[in-house]
Amino acid sequence: MKELNNINEKLRYLRESNGLKSKFVAKKIGVSPGTYSEFETGKRNPRIEHLIVLRDLYNISLDDLFFNDIIAKRDLKQKECIS
Repeated sequence: MKELNNINEKLRYLRESNGLKSKFVAKKIGVSPGTYSEFETGKRNPRIEHLIVLRDLYNISLDDLFFNDIIAKRDLKQKECIS
């Protein structure tokens, strides 16, 4: 798996890996589906209020959004489940 360096890449990864539709996530954080799409494509950056709701939705820390720790942990967990 490629390293996810941008918040927009991480948002898409987290949404898809949790089996969620972008429309659902947009509604949860209080933005339009178009605005959320711009978060995932990097055209816009989410505000801190949105990041806090996303943190709660995905049960992660804000640090996980800014650093690659969450990706490494998930990959390790998946490998352990397969073994």
